[in-house]
Amino acid sequence: MKTDQNFTSTELETTETVNATKPAPTLEMLLEPLLSLMNEKFQMRGLGYRVADYAMLGELEIPDHQVHVELDADHLSEPAKQVLATILWKTGSSVTWSGETYRGSDPVKSPLRFRLVTQCVHVESRWEREVRLFVDYDTDGELDCKAAKRQIDHLVAFLKEPANLVELDSEPLSLF
Repeated sequence: MKTDQNFTSTELETTETVNATKPAPTLEMLLEPLLSLMNEKFQMRGLGYRVADYAMLGELEIPDHQVHVELDADHLSEPAKQVLATILWKTGSSVTWSGETYRGSDPVKSPLRFRLVTQCVHVESRWEREVRLFVDYDTDGELDCKAAKRQIDHLVAFLKEPANLVELDSEPLSLF
């Protein structure tokens, strides 16, 4: 059995490299502060914001670059609708809509992209509606985790101030 004194310099370098290398955070991990704030301050009636279980969505593979946050459209409170509308506005969802990638310097608009997606399905003689907040990033490159963390931190700080929330009128309400 070797003791610390018997390691060669190559073994020490390898040990230091292994110890210094941490896996990059997942997109779900990066979103945790935002989901925590939303669950704390902008609750849906009785339900929480959570990352969707892909098995329940009928997805065959979990895309690494995309997270779906489940929303109960029938139970969205007014504050929940306000925070979702504010997220879409503040993060520049119009760029996502056009299929482009934001190239500016606003740290709240990149690298993560946000959009609200509604799906309707016919289930046992009735219509069901499902609403999700999609979060992804441009798959042309790897996710810049530091920039994504900075984006979420800026967004969380912005959303903590009630005066920053989008005022809802008939246009944003039709999204829900």
